[in-house]
Amino acid sequence: MKIKLKREGGFAGQIIEREIDLQDLSGNVREAIESIINSKPKKSAKSNPFMRDGFVYTLEWKDSKIGKKRFDDLSIPDEIKKLLD
Repeated sequence: MKIKLKREGGFAGQIIEREIDLQDLSGNVREAIESIINSKPKKSAKSNPFMRDGFVYTLEWKDSKIGKKRFDDLSIPDEIKKLLD
């Protein structure tokens, strides 16, 4: 399954995007992403007025399932955030 992770926002407004095959990821990162994909739909993160210069992360996937979830700096799992470092 292909996933796409995108980070937007921050002070400079820079966009960083990475496409990855889920099978190429290590166990704990893959498990964190699979958990998100298999979880029940929730409301995506909205912009936080107190984090004007914060980042917004978007995780998209396409396979037998198609979906997208958004996170802010406080809600994104650390394992996933590290993929963009």
